[in-house]
Amino acid sequence: MIHGKKGGRKTGFTLVELLVVIAVIAILAAMLLPALARSKAQARSTACKNHLHEMGMALEMYAEDSKVYPYGQCYVDYGEIAPYATDGSLHWYETLQPNYQLNWTNPAYHCPAYSGSIGIMDASSDRYSSYTYNV
Repeated sequence: MIHGKKGGRKTGFTLVELLVVIAVIAILAAMLLPALARSKAQARSTACKNHLHEMGMALEMYAEDSKVYPYGQCYVDYGEIAPYATDGSLHWYETLQPNYQLNWTNPAYHCPAYSGSIGIMDASSDRYSSYTYNV
């Protein structure tokens, strides 16, 4: 309320009333936070499932075209077979790359809930990311 006069008395909010309102707002916010966290987790899960679906479609297209499933990692000659392989090897995600729009080094490629590193593990070029392929 706005301070004013009513029958000779000032009207307005007391400190206790303001603290009660703040406490009620805090309780309501505390009740909403878990629901918001669940919504965020569900959105991450949906994005991850979408990535898996897209990779599954890329795998299916590769298998239909080549009549075989890709190896987890195979060694090839440089050139036309694997223009993006830098170490003479072709990994499953590189095999699928012509049918999948994102490169594995792109953070958007990975599951949003994945908090690990993306890259090459050691000199033998083992790579790690949020998805893997059973070979």
